[in-house]
Amino acid sequence: MKSNFVISQALKRNLVAYVSQSEEVDWQFPMLVYDVVMMGLYGHINFLRIPKAIDKQKVQEAMQRMNIEHLAHCQIGELSGGRKKHVFLARTYAHNIFLKCYGLLL
Repeated sequence: MKSNFVISQALKRNLVAYVSQSEEVDWQFPMLVYDVVMMGLYGHINFLRIPKAIDKQKVQEAMQRMNIEHLAHCQIGELSGGRKKHVFLARTYAHNIFLKCYGLLL
């Protein structure tokens, strides 16, 4: 059961991030793309949720990687389904999780 140990250790260390096929999100809730991507770092940010400069840099880099930096101040609910996926992928990248993805075209 070595794989179970590895998975449990990764979960404890906050080393797991994923993008769900379908998101259960209230698209009417006013949230900016930038804030959604920043949520990928909430496991590492202090309990007051005040991001440091390095956190903001990670968010910018993740948004650039997914080519969505121009959407930073848009409401997440206003985006197309594909753009929403890009936002959730950027959230994962901000978390610094880099695993191989299969069946995914970026």
